[in-house]
Amino acid sequence: METSSQVHVKVEEKAEEQGTGDVHEQVKDDVQEPEKIAAQENVEAEVQEPSKPEDIPAVDGDVSKPDLILPEDGSLQEASDVMAIAEREVGCGEGEIKFTGFSSCIGVTVRDGTKVKGVHLALIKPDGNPFNKDDAAKVLTSLGTYSEAMIFGQIVFWKNPANQVADAFQVLEEGLKAGATKEDGYKDFQFDDGEYGAEINEDDDFFPTF
Repeated sequence: METSSQVHVKVEEKAEEQGTGDVHEQVKDDVQEPEKIAAQENVEAEVQEPSKPEDIPAVDGDVSKPDLILPEDGSLQEASDVMAIAEREVGCGEGEIKFTGFSSCIGVTVRDGTKVKGVHLALIKPDGNPFNKDDAAKVLTSLGTYSEAMIFGQIVFWKNPANQVADAFQVLEEGLKAGATKEDGYKDFQFDDGEYGAEINEDDDFFPTF
């Protein structure tokens, strides 16, 4: 049978063992704690890391509109030289454009900011048929947006019903008036045969050139 002194010794030994165990646990926790902190920091870093460009979904924004919108059937071509826009060509220049010589032709021109756009039109198309309403609609579409518009050249020929283009000319005229964003933004000029163009002058006015 154990004496009270023996029991006391065992109790002390057990307490020492438990104390040592607590120390071991504390040391273990001290070692693990930095690892836990590092792991947590890694997780936070992954969460806060900026998304890569490829991770960001595309957002539809304003896309710049083209200066000219040419018909798919090729009835109008873009001019290679905006200072020599030939028949059935469309051109866009910074502040100024010019056409090749007019006979029975007209120039349909518009202003879009500092840009000047124009189409050189003839009464009769290469296939021998007169310019028509559908052709007029394509011309209006080709010019895109604008604030001011004008037609100049042999307008009397185009308004003459005998030449079979009067209805098409009316479509052009009404379309240009409707499309101009500036109040009273449409004007026309009757010119004889010659070479003409259009420009934004020093006074910021939009007029024909000779």
